[in-house]
Amino acid sequence: MAAPVTNTPPTDASTEARLAFRHALPSSRLGQEYKSLESFRKASGFVPAQKKEYSLVVITEPARRRILLGEKHRGFGKGMHNSFGGKVELGESDVESAKRELEEETGICVPMERMAQSKLGTLWFTFEDSPTEMVVHVFRINVSCDSNTVSSGEMDESIFRIDPNVIRGCDEITPVWFPDWHEIPMHNRFADDSVWLTRVLSSQEEVLVDGWFHFEPGGQEVNTILHYYMDFRPKNNPDDCSA
Repeated sequence: MAAPVTNTPPTDASTEARLAFRHALPSSRLGQEYKSLESFRKASGFVPAQKKEYSLVVITEPARRRILLGEKHRGFGKGMHNSFGGKVELGESDVESAKRELEEETGICVPMERMAQSKLGTLWFTFEDSPTEMVVHVFRINVSCDSNTVSSGEMDESIFRIDPNVIRGCDEITPVWFPDWHEIPMHNRFADDSVWLTRVLSSQEEVLVDGWFHFEPGGQEVNTILHYYMDFRPKNNPDDCSA
């Protein structure tokens, strides 16, 4: 018997992942996806005059499918819920910046070697109304948050064990656990998170991701992507030579 005819278009992996997140931004805010970096660059036609580097650390507890986010009180992203990080200071590596920023903003101290092993990828951001390219080095630390854990330095092969009592904020940001990462406020985060972070959290295996995003004018208030390209790949790929 012939299969029934359907007019429903196929759903790619990124779209399917995004649909599982109730507060993800609509596709009208996420711009046009391209199949290659060359086509993305041709479409955006943007050549930045300068760049600034940042670190970003995503903290998740996979066993409970929850995520630690920070409510930002001042500076870039004020009023939004973001992961933790900041500028890569002069003389710092991206790993050193991630370690320092995470400890300053949450009290969680991750050893350098563990942070280096946890690099997820790099995101490049350009904006129609800014000459500056933002280069963001992204890390993901999977944790077990158990009050019986003796110290934040205890770890095994895949999970970094922390005492929940070490978590505290600062005047810039307040850490908040979201008990189901499918319910996190994507509508109160930067638009690119609805594209790459939903895919990362939905993946059944560890992945690496590099992404390029070009935004409409208007900054945080408009928060809309014009063009983007992403490269996802398994983290255990022996041919991958990324940092």
